[in-house]
Amino acid sequence: MSGQRVKVYCHNMETNPKEYITLKYTNTFVEHDASNWIIQWQQCRNDYKPPLKLANFSRVSINIQKMTINGADYTFAVRTGKFKLEFGQAMDCNGASSFSSCPHFGDAMINTLGTGIILDGSTAWGLIAANKAVMKNFRRSEDGAKISFTCGGWCGVCGPLSLPLRFILSSEFVPDEEARAEVCTM
Repeated sequence: MSGQRVKVYCHNMETNPKEYITLKYTNTFVEHDASNWIIQWQQCRNDYKPPLKLANFSRVSINIQKMTINGADYTFAVRTGKFKLEFGQAMDCNGASSFSSCPHFGDAMINTLGTGIILDGSTAWGLIAANKAVMKNFRRSEDGAKISFTCGGWCGVCGPLSLPLRFILSSEFVPDEEARAEVCTM
């Protein structure tokens, strides 16, 4: 790791050790699915009953040797509803993206500031499953630590086009003297 510091959280040390990256800021992904329709198959009509299905990650599972994310590990995610998407994915089912007056709710927010790592900048983002859907308002901060987007469509899923997601070191200095990347062992 070139002497750069990355803080790794070791979980379940007594039985099945796993590594996690602690996120300084909550990373949130929304799954706005057909359960919010007022009338089945009627576009742009939702009865979104707060809270929407979402996952708030405070830590994300990582294979430290490969720096890859296990996006389906919800050990440190708080989910509302039966959220089933992986880390980095969002979904919207409120109507075709061509309906400009349709509000779309499939938001995603990734923020790795304060961790010393970012998502690999070569990751392509877009539609994973599309039915008259579009990824819109995609933003990546200049330093790569923040990524956000909205998935809009008639049940479209947006996110990384190639999995697994991979972390790389950022140029951010993490001042914690004890923050070193290491493998969790028993």
